[in-house]
Amino acid sequence: MDLVGRERELTLLRTQVQAIKDGQFRCVLVGGDPGVGKSRLLAELDDGIRYVRGVCVPSPDAPPLWPWRYVLSALGRPVPEGSGFDLLVRYADELLAAADEPLLVVVDDLQHADPATASLFAHLAALSPARPLGVLGAYRGESSPVQATGPAVARIRLRGLDAAGVGSYLEKLLHRPVPAPVVAELRRRTEGNPHLLAEIVPHLTPADLDGRGDRLPIRWPAEARAEAVARIDALAPGTRRMLATASVIGREFDLAILEKVGAAATPSAAELLAAGGPATPEAHDGIDPLTALDEGVSAGLLTALPGQVYAFDRAVTREVLYESLPARDRALVHEATADALTAFSADVGERGPTAAELAHHLVAAAVLGGDDRLDRAISYSVAAGTTEDVGPHEAAGHFAAAVRLAVRADWPPAALGRLVVALGRARLAVGDLADGRGVLAAAARHARRAGDAELLTQIALSHGPRAGLGDTAPPPDQALVALLREALAGEVADPAPLRARLAVELVGTPEAAPLAETAGDGPEALLALYAVDPRPGYAAAALRAATDPLTECRARLAVAHHQLELGAVAPARRELDEVTRLRLKTPLGRWWSAQAEAHVAILSGDLERAEPLVDAAREIGRGADAHAAALGHLAQLTTLRALQGRLPDLAPALADLDHPAPRPPWLAAAAALVAAHRGESAIAEALLEAALGDERGSLWTSVLLLEVAALVGHAAAAERLTSALSPHAHRWIVIGPAVSSAGPVALVLARAGVDPRRTAGWLELAGTMVAGTPWEVPEARTPGLTRREQEVMELAVGGASAKDIAERLFIGERTVETHLANIYRKLGVRSRIELLALHRP
Repeated sequence: MDLVGRERELTLLRTQVQAIKDGQFRCVLVGGDPGVGKSRLLAELDDGIRYVRGVCVPSPDAPPLWPWRYVLSALGRPVPEGSGFDLLVRYADELLAAADEPLLVVVDDLQHADPATASLFAHLAALSPARPLGVLGAYRGESSPVQATGPAVARIRLRGLDAAGVGSYLEKLLHRPVPAPVVAELRRRTEGNPHLLAEIVPHLTPADLDGRGDRLPIRWPAEARAEAVARIDALAPGTRRMLATASVIGREFDLAILEKVGAAATPSAAELLAAGGPATPEAHDGIDPLTALDEGVSAGLLTALPGQVYAFDRAVTREVLYESLPARDRALVHEATADALTAFSADVGERGPTAAELAHHLVAAAVLGGDDRLDRAISYSVAAGTTEDVGPHEAAGHFAAAVRLAVRADWPPAALGRLVVALGRARLAVGDLADGRGVLAAAARHARRAGDAELLTQIALSHGPRAGLGDTAPPPDQALVALLREALAGEVADPAPLRARLAVELVGTPEAAPLAETAGDGPEALLALYAVDPRPGYAAAALRAATDPLTECRARLAVAHHQLELGAVAPARRELDEVTRLRLKTPLGRWWSAQAEAHVAILSGDLERAEPLVDAAREIGRGADAHAAALGHLAQLTTLRALQGRLPDLAPALADLDHPAPRPPWLAAAAALVAAHRGESAIAEALLEAALGDERGSLWTSVLLLEVAALVGHAAAAERLTSALSPHAHRWIVIGPAVSSAGPVALVLARAGVDPRRTAGWLELAGTMVAGTPWEVPEARTPGLTRREQEVMELAVGGASAKDIAERLFIGERTVETHLANIYRKLGVRSRIELLALHRP
């Protein structure tokens, strides 16, 4: 598997290797915990340079300088004999003699090095010879066994992978992305150690890895666990118990908290006797926390930090101690920790614990049962899920815990339903559409059971805005339509938001307008009115009334749409830029922002930058609405390919589109245009005829069809479409709610060449609109020629053969000859020679 998350370290090492190749000496020492990736990192360096590796062995019988002996033998150099400093000098001489060309020597497991092996590193570093030699050493632990110094020495401390590195590593390991909560937990519990991750993850089930469950059931590698157990078992029993208690508090813990928790979690003699055990068991032998911590530090299990704070040396140490506690004892310590954190902050005025910290401990303690305990855990879980800085995955986790506990506490349907709504919203915010909508459906069942119309309203509106409109609108969500109707049928205090949302979902039906007109005067009502009847006043009013970033985003997109339609490209671009600057947290908002950024790149003519932005927007949109994201992507890609002159390359994207019926008419029009550009005239004409009969077609659909008709020479269709589009010649072609653009209608009319008398006027009109955009206005065309005939004539005049023209335009040679015959006839010439003479300056 490719090396992940080590770009900085690898760059540093490659810089050192390049210095060796340039004739310089380098000594590099790489340290880190077992499994952190030291050997894997060094293995990346054996490309393009002689590379020899030696290993120190943990055997008292190994002779001095053992790894260096192996290296010299591998290099074909004699192995010196002797002792003391003289022997080091002779070894160094042999290594330098071997470096007649760049040489890299790696010595692994330096923690097992004998003194002479470590001294040879230091000796070479002190010499810093002018030879192309590099000596790299890798060791476990914090402190280096090699005391080398000098300008040629570099040290690298390899830590665990960060969150991004763990995410990338897991994606490569599992061949799929892993939810952020799982990444965060695995990083926290393994410290980002690649070896531990590789050992642990294969034992986790898909359900474990979906990010919706409780604490991951990690199965620690036997070697790592055995090492931790051996170190823990060497402690006094009372110390083990105290450190196990500390492990519940966290990886780092305060002495004052441990003192409170230890006292609260240790049962009294009376409690022990009542439970049938001895009054002073070995595990409770009266050891005080500070004594236990001192022993833990001495054993290397703890590190003392400033301010009487302690930390476990490794995550696995804490994990083994935590798991050593019986379940009931763990729960009691969690509860005592929550109480101690709250009391401590109140007593000394320190920063209070966060809601998430308290929720973590109280949820773990809730296994003990009891209504008060369950309600307290639910309360803090909800508080943690609603804090301003909580991430969507974390919020979903907190609400999921609250729902599980509320079910256990047998909450009534209405109260439980409100918790379930919060969970559903959180799942949608994560981008898990299927699960989020499933959770909201469960909430609706609770609302019906409770007869709570207001809760049903809350559930219906929790689905959020519709993902698209016009050419990029997803199919109507019939389940949501039914839910909105059901909520409206109940007695609710304010039905206006329901009417506005239902109007948007029903755009294109007779019901939509009356619903929008009775939806009040708030921003949602104004946006519903704009969706039904796109007047600029509605969009501007909605923008003025917007009170949250997502509503502002939708209003700005509506304003940009109207400005583009008028050909006011610069103001529209500014609105789209504003959309990209909004702090949008929901999947829909992030997707719309990404689409706006891609659209700006297209409008600016930065097509190279637009390409990855278009693809990135689709990836983001998958978590918002898969169908709308696919349509938006294809709309932007169609514009992009047209501007690049690569419309035939659009075919795979059209073929891969999985969109339920009814499919937007522009899809068939785009397929016809691609077929026409590929020279598949029969297919293009068939698709053209079918699309002409679809009355749902938009302005963009008609534009695409006119281009098809012009390419295939379908005169009747071209005349019909030109007549329909002529009144819109002043408009800019906008796709969806400012999702993409296709230039001025006038430009398409002029290129089609159906009405030669108006072509010059259309070109002049288009010229006033395209400034600063990638759309170019061509010179006036030869009257009477179709667009395809014009293309053939330009290539022929340029000297292209019939075969060349056919290959350039993706048509057959016989088709080229037919076009040439029509051109000769229309221009009154008899041959290509006369055609060339006609166009000679």
